[in-house]
Amino acid sequence: MKILVLDLSPLARRLIREEMLVSDFEIVEAESPEQALNILANVRDIALMTTAVSLGNMDGFEFIANLRSEETRRRLKPVNNDNIPLMIVTSNDTDADRVKGFRVGAADFIQKPWQRGELAARIESALGHGDELSGMSILVAEDSATTRVFIRTCLARLGVTIHEVDDGHTALDFLSRNHVDLVLTDLNMIHLDGDALCLKIRRNLGLKDLPVIFLSANDDRDTIIALFRMGATDYLKKPFYQEELMARLKVHLQREKLMSAVKV
Repeated sequence: MKILVLDLSPLARRLIREEMLVSDFEIVEAESPEQALNILANVRDIALMTTAVSLGNMDGFEFIANLRSEETRRRLKPVNNDNIPLMIVTSNDTDADRVKGFRVGAADFIQKPWQRGELAARIESALGHGDELSGMSILVAEDSATTRVFIRTCLARLGVTIHEVDDGHTALDFLSRNHVDLVLTDLNMIHLDGDALCLKIRRNLGLKDLPVIFLSANDDRDTIIALFRMGATDYLKKPFYQEELMARLKVHLQREKLMSAVKV
């Protein structure tokens, strides 16, 4: 697997390269955003990319936002690099930067200096090499491609199977034909919003116990109460930290696994 490392500092790139010597990853280095973009457009199957925040005439957030744009994604799709996880490597890991990073599509943050083995472990985890909840599946209903990439990267760490749709109608059709252990849905979507989807899951499909977790930038108290009344299991306000998302999902998935074991 290839890991692309973008950093203006040769020392920083060397530290990352040395950290990954214990793994089977092939490290590809870029010393500028332009070089990184050229590599992504011409080298197939980059598994993951790390980027510094300071990149000269732009910062890492601008670079990630550009990679997540529809124009760039179309350019990178032929070489299968349009949806790769992006990890920010920084010496200044602040709440504000995390919110900014997750909003543009970063999958993870790691702070310099890291403990030996920590970066390699985080990369392995981001690529879904864990099996904590192997065999379980989640349906993600979200009309933002950027948010789906972020969620997919988070969920990969749990070892779950991920199914993705971009609207409520497609989600409902999928659920009518397939079993999943949890539904993670945006509140506002095209064609069928998350609240209407939840009602149909409970009433039309009769899935009374299937966990349905909402994502929304709306934190209005009345809206949240209404969601729980119509069958929501949990609620997360955007933007959220990956640790928060994973912690919430683990609780509900572990409960589902326990309940399934009890029923056997």
